[in-house]
Amino acid sequence: MRPKTYRVNDNYFKKWSHNMAYILGLWFSDGCITSKSVFAITLHERDRKLLQDVLAEMASNHVVTKNRRCSVIRINSADIYNDIIKLGGKERKSLDCRFPNVPSEYLPGFIRGLWDGDGCITNSKWRGYDYYRASLYSGSKQFMCDAKRIINTNIPLTKGSIGTRTYRRGTKVNGCVLKRDSVVYVLSLGINDTRRLRDYIYCNDGLKMGRKYDKFVEAGDIKFHKPVTTADYETASKYSWGLKLNSKNEWFQYFRKHTKPNYIPANPYERYKNCGWVNWASWLGNKDESEKFEV
Repeated sequence: MRPKTYRVNDNYFKKWSHNMAYILGLWFSDGCITSKSVFAITLHERDRKLLQDVLAEMASNHVVTKNRRCSVIRINSADIYNDIIKLGGKERKSLDCRFPNVPSEYLPGFIRGLWDGDGCITNSKWRGYDYYRASLYSGSKQFMCDAKRIINTNIPLTKGSIGTRTYRRGTKVNGCVLKRDSVVYVLSLGINDTRRLRDYIYCNDGLKMGRKYDKFVEAGDIKFHKPVTTADYETASKYSWGLKLNSKNEWFQYFRKHTKPNYIPANPYERYKNCGWVNWASWLGNKDESEKFEV
């Protein structure tokens, strides 16, 4: 029998470790397995070094190959294929995979792997300040709901929200043109939750994507704000009358360009619907034109 040209630790996924959890998370984001017992992970070409580190961790002499603008590792191992199945993975997992059962000790590494694969941290300006937001993407709604629940449970005070993003047929994604419309679920965290996530997923040494780690560090320290008391309806409506606005749309457009006092709610209908709210005409001081405004 001809010996294998390449080697790998076939038992790598049989025992939990921080790095094993990280690689599993990376695989759940950007990996696949095939019926021919192939274990593969695909990242952007600039992350080639990380894939080389993954191979070294798995005691493998496989090489990182290039496909379009991507770097890829492909490992043939029936043991690894079977262990991934036992850990909750599957073939064609993109649209219906579930969050695997990861021991709490190793969750930070697993979630770090998820973020390094299908997550990002973006920076924008908001009211003159740098605003960082961490987001995680998945084609599986159930996986994203599980991820949010587990993050909320294990990282105190985090909230986050799940939204959707639609990529239309013909859109180019990672060098490939989509053949059909694709809906992606997005878990988004605000600035303080982004900082909490960072402190959680980097609580131990191990494999990580340097460029994303640097972005998380740039997000700075957690800031705590004193709770703001919202003004009562009478006081707030006097403020809104002074703006001399004529419609609900003008109200929202005005505060896209101007700073709103903290004691004035952005959506007065929601805040005052049970304690003073009549309609937008009354709120803006146009009581004789109520029929022009939606409640």
